[in-house]
Amino acid sequence: MQIAICEDDPTLASILENHILEVSRDFAELDCEIDVYDCPTDYIKHHQKNYDLYFLDIEFDNCNTTGLDLARHLSEDPEERGQIIFVSSHPGYSIESIRYRPYRYLVKPVDRPQIETLFTELIRDFNADKSYIRFHRGKDNVYVHTSRILYVVNEDNRRLRVRYVDEAEDDLFYCRTSDAEKMLPSD
Repeated sequence: MQIAICEDDPTLASILENHILEVSRDFAELDCEIDVYDCPTDYIKHHQKNYDLYFLDIEFDNCNTTGLDLARHLSEDPEERGQIIFVSSHPGYSIESIRYRPYRYLVKPVDRPQIETLFTELIRDFNADKSYIRFHRGKDNVYVHTSRILYVVNEDNRRLRVRYVDEAEDDLFYCRTSDAEKMLPSD
């Protein structure tokens, strides 16, 4: 699972990143890769890929843009399918954030039980949502949004090579073609 954290306080960003990594070890379904950006402008200038999850602060002392601005930017991108989780000290922004359809709105400080609950709900929803395909890498399960996949090639009747539309490096997963086809949406 590709995760972006956009937080201007390095201590809070590190705490959130550590909570996510600790919780991901408890879930066999999660293999997380996390990138941290210190403001929305940093994300817009430097991101190289789309993410499955965006943890966005709302107010940034180090730039004039907000997490709501970044959420608007993400919502205007037709290729973007990631879920937004706002993380803010200001619960008053929760109403304003609704227009961007966040998956959740968490109030700082965020603790490990909140992240555990969040990922339990995410995994439940990802399993129910046919827009994600679950592949196996070793003992880990990796969720890939179908919109990120350019094509899939059967390598040797045991492994599938996944090529991505965003030109990310190919992945090799243990999965039979027939099993992957069953996870695809019917439309």
